[in-house]
Order: sequence, then C-alpha cells, then structure tokens
Amino acid sequence: MNILAKLQLKILPIKQIVGYASVLLIGSVIVLLAAQLYLDIKPYFTEQSSVLGSRVLVASKQVSVFKTADKSSIYFQEDEIEEIRSQPFVKEVATFSTAQFEIKGFTKQKDGVPAFYTDLFFEGIPEKYLDLKTDKWDWKESDSLIPIIIPSSYLKLYNFGFAESKNLPVISENTISEMQFGIKIRGRGQERIFKGRIVDFSEKLNSILVPEQFMQWANANYGNDANTNPSRILIDIAKSDDPKLAPFFESKNIDINKEALEQNKIWFFFQLIFLFLFVIACIIIVLSVAAMLLGFNLMFYKNKSVFNNLYLIGFSNAAMTRYFQYIMLATTTLTLIAAWFVTNWLRLEIREKLENILRLEKDNNLLLFSALLLAVLVVCTVVAIRRSVVSINKNVR
Repeated sequence: MNILAKLQLKILPIKQIVGYASVLLIGSVIVLLAAQLYLDIKPYFTEQSSVLGSRVLVASKQVSVFKTADKSSIYFQEDEIEEIRSQPFVKEVATFSTAQFEIKGFTKQKDGVPAFYTDLFFEGIPEKYLDLKTDKWDWKESDSLIPIIIPSSYLKLYNFGFAESKNLPVISENTISEMQFGIKIRGRGQERIFKGRIVDFSEKLNSILVPEQFMQWANANYGNDANTNPSRILIDIAKSDDPKLAPFFESKNIDINKEALEQNKIWFFFQLIFLFLFVIACIIIVLSVAAMLLGFNLMFYKNKSVFNNLYLIGFSNAAMTRYFQYIMLATTTLTLIAAWFVTNWLRLEIREKLENILRLEKDNNLLLFSALLLAVLVVCTVVAIRRSVVSINKNVR
C-alpha cells in the first residue's frame, strides 16, 4: 500500500459514511415503498371502486319535498346529460330505458312455490354495463321468453323476511333460475303475455333488468310516451380519482353511489399521504448527500496541509479524490441494494395485511420500477459527489 492510500484510509470519515448510509437507506426505503404501495393500491380505487365493478356510476336526482309535487323534476334533460358528458372525468354516459307500460307478473302454486300476482317494473341498460356475464341475455321480437336479472337482495328479502313471516319455503338461486312465470304487459289498449325467467342476480344494480332490445320494442308498441327522459343514468368514469368528481355531482344535487364517493375521498387522502411521504423521503436523501459532502469538506479542511504536500509532490486532485469517490460509489450502491431488499420485504408484509381488506391485484411490478429508480439515484448521487469532492479539494488548497 503506497503512501497516498495509507493517508486516504487514515483520514476516511467512517462515522460520516455510516451515518450517510443509514439516512440514505431510510430515505430510499420510504421512496420505494411509497411509490410501490401507490401502484399496488391505485387499481383498487381507480378500476375496482365503482358501482358495477368497472368504473361506472348509477346517478339519479335527489328527491326533495319540493320535487314530490312535480315529478318531471326527477328526470334528466338532454342539456343536463350533455353537461355531465362534457366533464373531463367522464368517459361516456348511458341511460336506463324505463318501461312506459303496465307490467304484471304471475304464477300458479307449484312444487311448494307460492302463487303470486303482482305489479312489476322493468328497466333496460346496455349489456356492457351489466356487472355479470350471461349467455342468456339475447331477445328477439319472435321470442316469447323474457330473460330477467334481479338484485340478489330481493331473493334475500324473500327468504329471510317474507318467507319466514308467511311460513313459506326458502328458494335458492338455482331453484328460482329454473322457474318460469307469466309476464303480462298492457298499453295502448292492447296486451300480451310472455314467459319470464330469472337468469342471474346482480350484486350492484338495484333494479329489475330486461334486455334493452325488449324495452325498445315494448315501449314502441305498448308505451304511453308520457316521459321519454331518463330518471337514472349510467356514467362511465374516465378518472375515478379526479378530486372534482364528487363536488360536481354534489353541486348538481345528483345522487351517485355513496360508496364510490367515499372511496374517491379515501383515494384522494391516500394520494396526499403518498405525495407527502415521497417528498419527505426525497428531502431525506438530499440531506444525506449534503451531510456527506459537508463531512468531506471538513475532512479536507482538517487535512489541508496533507493534501497541499501531496499536490506539491505531484499528486493531482483526481488522484487524491478518486479513492473517496469509489468509497462513496460502493456505499451508495450497497445501501440502495439493501433498500431494495428491505422495501420488498416490507411490501410483502404490508400487502399480506392489505389483501385482507382490499382486493389487490396479484402482480409484482416492483422489480422494474425499483431497478429504474435505484439506477437514477445511483447516477445522481455519484455525479453529485464526484463533482463536489474534486471541487472541495481544489478549493481548500
């Protein structure tokens, strides 16, 4: 080992380097963990947080005491729909097709199933907005069977409420799906009887749904054309994390799914937390580098005469600082690698707990993102230290 190496090793600020590595580790872990958890949680709020399992909201106007006398005020006018459609966070707007004719449902008692004769209401929506997939949703004018989707809550109300009070048998989803019952529609002085069958159950939509093709045909032939404006609309949200979403609907006195509103607020709160953590972590990293450079500054000032003598006997600034640059490069690289492993471990621990609450996607996009971020941090840190170390040593002489 030559005299230069011995002197460099002797004056090496070990405590400052350990402190730098510790602070850099903490800052890097916070940066990586905050960024990765943001990517992990974001799909739950932006893709799975809506009413229909995609990003679609069901909207209706608020009903107040003043609107009970004027029923027309609950309907959406065309200009109101266009205003909603023009919002930057709205991708598409679709309407519910409401039956404009009288509907009766009936059946005879059979195999323990009670007979009933009751009024019904039908609505139709485009098939792509259904929160389920079924191959029995087609209807043609020549068909006598109408496929129907009802809320699963209706069956639960019957089984655990009505059936209990009337001492009737409970009915499973499979049993009721095999049953057919009569549907009588009446309007414009004519009537027709169809067969109806419940083909599936919706967990999200609180309505009795039939194919939109049937609704269009039935309204055209049996409808009274009293009001063709929709009372409920479907809003496909392009940006469900937009902070302007909830205030817009509240200002228009439009009711949308309360859960979606709350999730939107929660997601906005999460974004603020992630941003705060990310900024704080970046400040910690910058301060760690600045503290390390200050340590080098003090080291060079304390050993000013040593470096002056080395310079006089022919050692250049680059030769005298290269050792410290390599030490800092190795320290930074090893610290960031350690931060990657710590982040990966913490992320798995946190995801395991979050998956009990949130439906997180089973992905693993940490590797690419972390590698990119680590590379950027290494390059920025090394460049800053390399230039600063040479500049400091040059200025102290």
